[in-house]
Amino acid sequence: MNNETISSKTPWWVLALALAVCWVGIFDRDLWTPDEPRDAAVALAMAQSGNYVVPLLAEEPFIEKPPMYFAVAGLAAKLTGGLLGNVGAIRMTTALWGLGVLWMTYLLGRRLVDRTTGLMAVLLLATMEGFVENMHWIRVDASLAFFVAAAVWCFAEMFLADRPWYAVPAGLFTAGAFLSKGVIGPLFVGMGWLGFALPCWLAQWREQRRVRLYIAPHLAALLAFAVGAGIWMILLRVVGGKALWDEWFWDNHVGRLTGTSTALGHLHPGEPWYYLQTLAMYSMPWLPLLLLGFWRFEKEARAGGLATLWKNPGLPLVLWGVGSLVMLSISVTKRDIYLLPAFPAFALLCAMMVRGKQPRWIGGFYAFWMGLCAVALFAAALAPLWSSFLPAGVRAHFPSSLLHFGLRHLAVAAIFVAAVFLIWAKNRWSAPIRWIAVTALVYIAVFAVPGKAIDEAKSMGAAYKAFVDRIPVERRERAAAWGFSETTRGGLYFYAGASFQRIHEMERLDAILKGNDPEFDSVIIDREKDLDALLKRPYRILAEGHPGSGKRKRPLFWVEGADR
Repeated sequence: MNNETISSKTPWWVLALALAVCWVGIFDRDLWTPDEPRDAAVALAMAQSGNYVVPLLAEEPFIEKPPMYFAVAGLAAKLTGGLLGNVGAIRMTTALWGLGVLWMTYLLGRRLVDRTTGLMAVLLLATMEGFVENMHWIRVDASLAFFVAAAVWCFAEMFLADRPWYAVPAGLFTAGAFLSKGVIGPLFVGMGWLGFALPCWLAQWREQRRVRLYIAPHLAALLAFAVGAGIWMILLRVVGGKALWDEWFWDNHVGRLTGTSTALGHLHPGEPWYYLQTLAMYSMPWLPLLLLGFWRFEKEARAGGLATLWKNPGLPLVLWGVGSLVMLSISVTKRDIYLLPAFPAFALLCAMMVRGKQPRWIGGFYAFWMGLCAVALFAAALAPLWSSFLPAGVRAHFPSSLLHFGLRHLAVAAIFVAAVFLIWAKNRWSAPIRWIAVTALVYIAVFAVPGKAIDEAKSMGAAYKAFVDRIPVERRERAAAWGFSETTRGGLYFYAGASFQRIHEMERLDAILKGNDPEFDSVIIDREKDLDALLKRPYRILAEGHPGSGKRKRPLFWVEGADR
């Protein structure tokens, strides 16, 4: 399968399907845990307060992350929240960041190989599990991924096309990565920079040409980065003060990398292979292509040696992707989403494998994959039918969208028919096009039926609002908060506009129940299943709420002393 064959058999509707995946499920669901209630509340606070320097969570400084994502999301909520709703407006920014990542991936593929490779990388990345999941989630990693990809593309233009003037936007994009998630942003860019700088310098050395270090452009990039990132750092120091600045830098950045900030969580010491599992999961269903890409790169590197290695277009991608993976593995703090900014490199490596003839096992795997997709679509379309045969006790735990036929099931049935047609249309389009199209259809169907069921189970907005409504307005300022998670703080603020001052000392909790505290006369307790063991004195439950469902339920209790 040559390049022209792929290009001529890449119809517009395949790209439309892949891009449609970026938009389904954006506007028609509630905030989901983890992260969304917290990050959406921070963005909403920016929209309401106009403070774009110090992020706030429930009226308290929240400086785990710089403000880039929150500021853009807050601006979107301010401009379009009335039309789309605050949840849809904020989540829309994630989708837009995702489209930006796809565009940068295309530009990288076009520069590194050709337009066809860039387009195929877009199609593959848009249908990778990790990309789809994270570009539908309100998280700062979406903006981080965009700025990293944009900065790496600029450096690729400088090294591959000898365009030193791209160094300045590279520095600005690197500043954007820093303002999205802090120090890790420039480190990610550094891995991409290494991927394109090293082969360029190696080629010049092998060909006995003058090695161009681009010293002046790099200094210009550094200056652009310093200006872009430094402005916010100075403002944070001036507006927030030294204590807040130290908390942001030393606790949330240095502490996360070294594992000394244990209270921030996500610690995985002694797990050097953690991200291999993430890579396998996030790259599905294109993991076989990625493995093939690594295998072919290693084979070609051994066959040609150093003399031809620098000519291999896969070298920048391997250095960028594997370098990012190693960098993250060194850190004690680990989480699957942290690998997201490296995925354009892996998608491009997969796209290069689509250009040539694939081994028979690749075709066999994706024949099985498409069959599995068809079965899943069939089951989703008929969910109300087969669920009727389940025991009543099991059905009682099913969301209503899985028990009753509706337009969503009809849409999934149509998607099933389209998928079956694509599976059998072997002579109309190339195999990779059909793999991508069927995969995109499955994602769209997932958001239509299973996604709706998940939303019914995870939605917490109504429960948070109902709980706050049960607290008289005149008593809210005298209610303290105990054990509040970031999710609870964000959910109460986002849905009910409520914030409660937190207390942490058992002595003060006891004083409130006794009626001896000068500031509070009651307390709201979060996620405590054994109130008797916690309170250790007579109490009265004034209101109770259970946001979420199943094991994710977060019990909320408003209590006061029984003797009041």
